Amino acid sequence: MRRGFARAMLAVFFVVMVALLVWRFGAIDVAFESSESNWADQEVLFKGRDFEGILGLFEKYKASCGLPNATLYRTTEPTWYNVFGWWSYWHDAKWKVPYQAPRMTGYFEPACARK
Repeated sequence: MRRGFARAMLAVFFVVMVALLVWRFGAIDVAFESSESNWADQEVLFKGRDFEGILGLFEKYKASCGLPNATLYRTTEPTWYNVFGWWSYWHDAKWKVPYQAPRMTGYFEPACARK
């Protein structure tokens, strides 16, 4: 009986450790850019800047700058050798945004978006 309990506890420990690794290393920051390359931003998940926030900022940019047809592009490619990120690649909406090679680096907000 003790041996079965010890195996079960070991299995639970292993599952918890794998879940923690996936949660920690599977959280991948993704960068985005507008179709006309006048706006760029990226997630910073450990600071609470997530995809939903980026979408809100992009919609604000489109409204402030009068660009209703601007499209959001993802400029981060998935790294398929990162097994911890596979769950995110398959299930997070941010990876469904079309990919485009980045034309600018880092955060960029035009003056019209600062209104």
